[in-house]
Amino acid sequence: MPDFNSKNTPIKAALPPALRDYCWIDSEVDLAKLVRNALAHNGGRFGVDLEKYKDRFLDATEATDVALHDDRFLLVAGKIQITPGNTRHLFDVLKDRVTRIIEHDADERQNADAR
Repeated sequence: MPDFNSKNTPIKAALPPALRDYCWIDSEVDLAKLVRNALAHNGGRFGVDLEKYKDRFLDATEATDVALHDDRFLLVAGKIQITPGNTRHLFDVLKDRVTRIIEHDADERQNADAR
């Protein structure tokens, strides 16, 4: 039986390298995974694994008027705060990747039918 895990999936092998990398190791996907993991496993705390993306976080601990940016996250007392704009941004990031995978699959099927 094949070993299906996040590092070794049949879909990764079926995608061209550029599309595979865009969908699995692109910085936006990495950031989304790290934020999700911080929320699910670290009580929402900003951890060392997120340091490489510190420019994407705004410390709003003592702020009274914070401009919200969809692609930047708020930190309050070291905890990540998710805004509706963050949710929309992450949805769009993932939607684009899913769309590209589906389009690639459709193109592959069309090419196979033409042969």
